[in-house]
Amino acid sequence: MATVRRSVLCSSCEKTFNRSVICNEYLIQLNRPIQCVCGCVLCTLCYREQEGCRAHNVSSQRGTVITTVSALASCPELENQGDWDLLLEPNDQFKTEREVNGDVRLVTNEEQAPDLEKLKTAYETLMAEKDSMSFKYWANEVMPLEMAHRYVCIPHLQGFWDHVLVGKCPPPDTDEMIAPDDHLPKLFNVSLGPYRFHWCCFVLKKQIVLAMWCTSGPRPKVLSLVDISLRKHTASPEFRSIVTYLSRWVTAQYVRPRGRQLKVVLDCKPSEGASLVHAVASLASKCEMKT
Repeated sequence: MATVRRSVLCSSCEKTFNRSVICNEYLIQLNRPIQCVCGCVLCTLCYREQEGCRAHNVSSQRGTVITTVSALASCPELENQGDWDLLLEPNDQFKTEREVNGDVRLVTNEEQAPDLEKLKTAYETLMAEKDSMSFKYWANEVMPLEMAHRYVCIPHLQGFWDHVLVGKCPPPDTDEMIAPDDHLPKLFNVSLGPYRFHWCCFVLKKQIVLAMWCTSGPRPKVLSLVDISLRKHTASPEFRSIVTYLSRWVTAQYVRPRGRQLKVVLDCKPSEGASLVHAVASLASKCEMKT
């Protein structure tokens, strides 16, 4: 039992493995164990921070990773043991369908992208209503007026809140959460051709995970936003505006008030599943969502 115990605890921080979601350079992964050549088993975070094993002066550049203990600590029987860092905050803001502005919804639901005059009208409507979620910006930055007109409409888009998991009103299952969002690209006047845009956001107590990807074809193939086949579309200033302003909206709403970290995820480590959607589904399952 002592061997098993050592195999599921980090030699450095002494925390149980596989209990938190970590993101690095836009990749999502689990905090899995890594065994160094010295025999110590470290969690991914400690191994990354120490660049190997600090206790035995073993660097990751010259050290060998042994897979035996890693496999033991990652076995299915241990996967759901211990505490995951996936707690939700019950007081985070959320808009119900009754709270979404119907006039703004009509403007953004039109077949074509809304023109600037209609966006200005939507902006003035929300300004008159003193919609706090729409007008929560980030500090010390000036937003171009045209982008401000689009930005304030974000939380009023059709299906927007289906993609957001918060403690106050979690989605019942993942189907709608990972479904394509055609309204956000249209708001920013983005055409993706044969591709469809997807995103979802997990608002947790200590961190926020915002994942984005695309699909193509009748039997959807998952493509990361850095896929070369998407470059024609993702390299455009309009598409970059989607990523920028969605990320900043999430930051303004949920990060700054509580000091949490926003992790923007564009792909997953191969060890976490065949695609980013598999990693998202796993995360949803750990958050006790129906999958």
